[in-house]
Amino acid sequence: MSIPTMQDQFMSPEAAFKMRLDFAQRAFTNAQELTRLMDQKANYLLSAVALLTAALGIVASKALDIKPTAGWELVVKGLSIVLFLGYLVLAFAVVYNATRVFRARSSMLTGQSAAPGMLFPLILLSRFSTNGVVDENKYLIKLGSLTPEEILHDYANQIIEVSTIYSHKQQNINLSLTLFYWLTITWIMAILLLLALIVVS
Repeated sequence: MSIPTMQDQFMSPEAAFKMRLDFAQRAFTNAQELTRLMDQKANYLLSAVALLTAALGIVASKALDIKPTAGWELVVKGLSIVLFLGYLVLAFAVVYNATRVFRARSSMLTGQSAAPGMLFPLILLSRFSTNGVVDENKYLIKLGSLTPEEILHDYANQIIEVSTIYSHKQQNINLSLTLFYWLTITWIMAILLLLALIVVS
């Protein structure tokens, strides 16, 4: 015995479709906003790395010009150079992983979806082309004959597509944040040694 749905008890088929369509649109918008949030986090990381690098570069340019007169000064300068180089390697790693977030991605799903492909630009251009030329009329004809099921299928396909892209971006951001943690530790150690070298000399 099947359980009566809300549609069977209270709603007309048109109202039920409208409810499902509204939900799909909200889910699609939510997935897109979460993906944009990953882009913003990457921007913040890149800005932070730029500021830290500029500050360290200014201090290092003064400190590394100093000629050590004592043995311990030579050790401090050597450690400063090692930490400075370590910082540069970590900074490159953070920038590399953070900028991967902005990489344009084609369809992330494997296999050919039965969804109409009316939303995602690359799928749209692929499916509505004739002999390699985009056919606007072909798209218009399909747009005019879409069924409610096809509309929901297209939204479902794109919600999964965008969510997959979000997942990849999140992995890049999480790795960048881990690297940034070690980057800040290296930065603090390097700048303290460089400042000590400047003050003592």
